[in-house]
Amino acid sequence: MKDKMHPYRYAIDEYFDNRVVVLDNKEALTVRISDIKDNVCIIVSTLAAFKREDTEGLKAYEDNGGLMQHFERLEAEEKEKTTKSLFEVIRMSNPLIIIDEGHNAKTWLSLDLITQMNPCFVLEWTATPLPDKSNVLIEIPAYELKREQMVKLPINLKNETHWETTLQSAKKKRDDLEKTAREQEKATGEYIRPIVLIQAEQEKESDRKIHVQQIKDYLINELKVPEGYVAIKTGKQDDIGDIDLFSPLCNIRYIITRDAIKEGWDCSFAYVLASVFNIGSSISVEQLIGRILRLPNAKTKDRSELNESYVFTSAERFQKAADAVINGMIENGYSEKDINRDGKPPESITVKVRIPNIKIPFLAVKDNSGLIKKLSYENTLIGNGFSLKNYHFPESEIANLESKGVKIDIDKEGKITKESVSDGGIDPYTKEDENSLIRWLLSKIKFDLIPATEVRDYIRKAISDLSSSSKYSIAELFQLKFSLRDKIVQSIESYLNNYAKAQFEKLHKEGKFILDLKQSYPIPNTLEIYNPYQEIFQKNVFEKAGKLNAEEYRLAKAVDDLDNVKWWFRNLDKGGFYIQGYLPSALNPDFILETKSGTVAAIEYKGEHLADKEYKEGIGNIWGGLKEKYKFIMMTKSDIEEKVKRLKDF
Repeated sequence: MKDKMHPYRYAIDEYFDNRVVVLDNKEALTVRISDIKDNVCIIVSTLAAFKREDTEGLKAYEDNGGLMQHFERLEAEEKEKTTKSLFEVIRMSNPLIIIDEGHNAKTWLSLDLITQMNPCFVLEWTATPLPDKSNVLIEIPAYELKREQMVKLPINLKNETHWETTLQSAKKKRDDLEKTAREQEKATGEYIRPIVLIQAEQEKESDRKIHVQQIKDYLINELKVPEGYVAIKTGKQDDIGDIDLFSPLCNIRYIITRDAIKEGWDCSFAYVLASVFNIGSSISVEQLIGRILRLPNAKTKDRSELNESYVFTSAERFQKAADAVINGMIENGYSEKDINRDGKPPESITVKVRIPNIKIPFLAVKDNSGLIKKLSYENTLIGNGFSLKNYHFPESEIANLESKGVKIDIDKEGKITKESVSDGGIDPYTKEDENSLIRWLLSKIKFDLIPATEVRDYIRKAISDLSSSSKYSIAELFQLKFSLRDKIVQSIESYLNNYAKAQFEKLHKEGKFILDLKQSYPIPNTLEIYNPYQEIFQKNVFEKAGKLNAEEYRLAKAVDDLDNVKWWFRNLDKGGFYIQGYLPSALNPDFILETKSGTVAAIEYKGEHLADKEYKEGIGNIWGGLKEKYKFIMMTKSDIEEKVKRLKDF
């Protein structure tokens, strides 16, 4: 976080106009009021650092003369009762708390500590949310990570019955991968040095268990691995330290551990995991699985071997080893289908197109010179014609500005009561002047299609109008700043979309829209699909279909059974065919098909009462009305059979 060149820090600096302060535990003990008031103040710490039992942790709760300025605005009585400590500063700030590996913070003590910090929101990052203790907002399945080129999948699992042969196999695979990596480097310039993580049975030397030193000796003496290539990472010995494992000057190719490398350790060069346990389902190999999954530079390699990961186990029973690795996958948010057990098919497969060279025309525009361009919200509809100077914050939004809530209770007679409540109390760090409010809003409101100067002037005029109307003071606007931000954003988005709609309707009225294969989506020759559907459809344009939900299967089956259908295609959710309308998000039809008569139909399946159903149907019908051989059909759950019957006439 302190490295201003790191992409994460760069993104935060850009979003908050470089008003960012990053502190560790020790630095936080001297945090200034200006650090919090004028900046985004980020304290990077651990829950353990706030334990009262620890000498260092206790400092966060002690009176601290260096923090007195934070308490000056408190009422005298409250000021006297409040400990002038870092913990109180945090509590008063109503912080946003972000917890990495949040599944480790579910104990009663951890939850109590978090609650005492008085957070406005707690965001948890974890691959293993606890079902009864986690409110999951976003879940990213393995196939999406693979699609975004973030992980090495599939995992290739091989079992050996002796620990020595496990290490031999792991070494051979690593050596082969390094040769491949050198070839890749010559072709692309990308440096990769594959690393093996080796899990020993225990740290201490023992005659009964395979220990860390024994493995190191075997690597050096028997497998002739140079000693400089081997590092030990345990609770007592850390050969890695601050070494940059990504540096071409680093020689480390083998890291031996017991279970020291768990959450928080990250090196995408780790390709191979070798466990010399006679492992069973409860062994901590599960905690190491995630350490070998990250793909270097989040970019798929030309050589497929460098896109996969490898696990070698030593077990008397292969099924136990496989189950342990599967548990490890599940513990890290993946599934059994992501594992390739000695050649069994992984979750994703590449399928070939049955009918090549199919193109579906985008909604395009033909200008006066005859040039045909794909319709674009940004370039065609907004372009250089929109100016925020022509608009102002609408009066109608002023009455709706205050953010209200409702308190629901039961009175003495057992009746349900409702009481309106407004936004929270006064922020002790708020600098209540107009320029500060404008700066805050500017840091939160950004539109790529509008010059920053126009956004600034719009915000300034909105604040001036609101404060001069005597309805709100600047102090009150500060307390409503989040509602105000949302209302301003909504108003600007509305102006943009209304302008785009007017341009769209003008182009349509003037007959400028056109369908032309010069601006079209080509169905690819090959496609990587996930969770391939086992049933073979006769008219699917690809050899196999990807995952289909119940309604999609119902529709696909009905279309596949029609005699007059030549082919059909389940459109891609990302990177497929789309129809651009006058809103920023384009319409992505669910299915596309062609009949034997040459009619191409785009089918959109929607629920019964979705708000955008009418809009999408209107945009789709414009696309489908430009040429006789192109049709658009909106289907719902209740009329699939009726609409499919209509296809017989195409």
